Amino acid sequence: REGDAMFRYFCLGLGLLLSLNTFVYAAGLKVKLVSITSPVLPGGTVTLVIATEPGAACTGQRQGHFGNEITLPLSNVGSNGRLQWSWPIRSGQHPVGIRTVHITCTMGNRRGSLGTVFNVRL
Repeated sequence: REGDAMFRYFCLGLGLLLSLNTFVYAAGLKVKLVSITSPVLPGGTVTLVIATEPGAACTGQRQGHFGNEITLPLSNVGSNGRLQWSWPIRSGQHPVGIRTVHITCTMGNRRGSLGTVFNVRL
């Protein structure tokens, strides 16, 4: 009967988890880096292009001027399978260096992600 009790607790926990509006995703959506502007000068513009399945919804975060995370807007991939974001780099000499970008895309119950960097230098 101990096994029955454990199964009931498992089912109860799973039910609570699902009732909290959580989403379960399966891996399997390929997200590929097509290009990113790097290096980029202060005052320049970074353009990031990714490739994945048409219709996928993608968003991400990029590292900002002060190391803070800035959200890239949620966008749907076009019929060509590509999606592009662009953003300006502040003028001035500080800070320069490597900054990170993380992208996550979903299509149905599949999800894929991509991490990359760009270099701000003088």
